Amino acid sequence: QELRSKVLYAGLGVFQESMDLLQNMTAEKDIVPQPTTGLSLLKQGQTILRTGVPSIDRLLRGGFLCRSVTEVCGEAGAGKTQLLLHLMVRCQFPQGQGGLGRKAVYVCTEGEPPMKRLQQIAAFYKDELFSQWNGAHPCENIFIEKAHTPAELEHVIESRLPRLLEQHSPGLVVIDSIAAPLRGDEAYQGCQESASRSEFLIKTSRLLKHLSSRFNCAVVTANQVTDSFSPNEDSSYTKRKQTKQAALGLTWSQGVNARLILLRPTMNDDYLIDEVEEEGNPDIAPSFQALKADKYSAGSIRSGSRRAKLLWSPWAPPGICEFRIGFRGLESDEMC
Repeated sequence: QELRSKVLYAGLGVFQESMDLLQNMTAEKDIVPQPTTGLSLLKQGQTILRTGVPSIDRLLRGGFLCRSVTEVCGEAGAGKTQLLLHLMVRCQFPQGQGGLGRKAVYVCTEGEPPMKRLQQIAAFYKDELFSQWNGAHPCENIFIEKAHTPAELEHVIESRLPRLLEQHSPGLVVIDSIAAPLRGDEAYQGCQESASRSEFLIKTSRLLKHLSSRFNCAVVTANQVTDSFSPNEDSSYTKRKQTKQAALGLTWSQGVNARLILLRPTMNDDYLIDEVEEEGNPDIAPSFQALKADKYSAGSIRSGSRRAKLLWSPWAPPGICEFRIGFRGLESDEMC
């Protein structure tokens, strides 16, 4: 009887392992894109969400691409959240006006959602969107999810987000930010936990790419930056040049389609301009030479002034542009 119980227990263990393996295989099948043809891809075309800011739209060759995951990174106060809020309102405009004519999803991973600022931006476009949404306030078309831990973020992306996309077909998914849940979780800190951290980032990026492709929506994530010190060629060993690099490392960088860096114009951001120049790409944003010429001038550092640098993307070359943060969201000098 005891031997029979042990055999039965072992058999149940093997059965459970087999079921877990089968579930993982099914999940992998759902995530991995299915084969398609070149003709079907041509028929799909490219759907673009414009910001309505001429300088940024030129930099991005139109705007933020659907079926792609775009990362927006920058230090605190650079304007990451301002850009994300602006996009969620612009997404509701009809396609003829640069929007998608669809709702948006905002996944907040740090603190409380900035509802007051969102309402302030939406108020400027309320009248323009009145007929598009039968009088509904723009904030009514934005679904908000909270996820302050890696487990909560994983649940939102795996379970809640697919249901929202199926039921309401939003055109934009925003995650603000992707690094915040990992930064506060001890289970993902240190060298020993690097494997779990990498696994989480790989799985998250694959899921986001899958959802963006399946539902033809744009996914935009915010990310912080960290300090990186490199030796200065013209200085001694003890002197170093401080630069910024996106958080989460190479694992996450390989999981996004495009990276846009937002900068506060200071005397220390010239290395970013020089970096684009060294790439030797002549087809860059039209405002690049003007920015280079006045990067040290006091007049170029205005209240609310920011710079956006496109580091890489499959649809636009690297470049830099200037924009401003105003009461109605993102603006450019050409709009004033």
